[in-house]
Amino acid sequence: MKKNFTQKDKIYLSRAFDLARLGRFTTSPNPNVGCVIVKNDCIIGEGYHKKSGSDHAEISALKSAKTCVEGATVYVTLEPCSHYGQTPPCAHALVRAKIKKVIASTIDPNPKVSGKGFKFLKKSGIEVKYNFMQNVAKNLNIGFFKRMKYGIPWIKLKLAATLDGRTATKCGASKWITSFQSRQDVQELRAESDAILSSATSILKDQSKLTNLEHIYLVHF
Repeated sequence: MKKNFTQKDKIYLSRAFDLARLGRFTTSPNPNVGCVIVKNDCIIGEGYHKKSGSDHAEISALKSAKTCVEGATVYVTLEPCSHYGQTPPCAHALVRAKIKKVIASTIDPNPKVSGKGFKFLKKSGIEVKYNFMQNVAKNLNIGFFKRMKYGIPWIKLKLAATLDGRTATKCGASKWITSFQSRQDVQELRAESDAILSSATSILKDQSKLTNLEHIYLVHF
């Protein structure tokens, strides 16, 4: 469903994505989701999903609202859920709150949701618009989307090697060949991952914090 979106829609949805990124180290196996509630061109509530089992982004935003949300527009980075999991469905909460419009980035790839949330909202009289900034939503939750679609994780390879394709000398002597900044960057990548794959030899010779590894696989489930 492609509809016209405004510059204001982009601004508010971008803010929702900023919020969603705050949970990128803690939400697994759930996706990173952010939500902004707007009324009379003012943000009156916002939130994001912090941790599996805790409030979803929509509920967090509703709870933070500074005034009545009736008639407001909700901007959310992923389709509101419509099923009972660890928490009640967000779509039902939005209907009870008498939200007027929901603007979402994309459909939730989870088969338990996958369009059902949008359908429920529309049947309840809420205007729904989606398919906007989809690439941002998918890149933010690349592991989640792949797992839901194919049943396998997204794997990243972090590799540091010399021009001749080596990571150590012939006798096994090794030293960092990456910069300080790249070693800091990879720690963030590791923190975002659900598992780290490496050889037993590397683990035994390296620090337990995995701060010296020159090549590892990062897995997003």
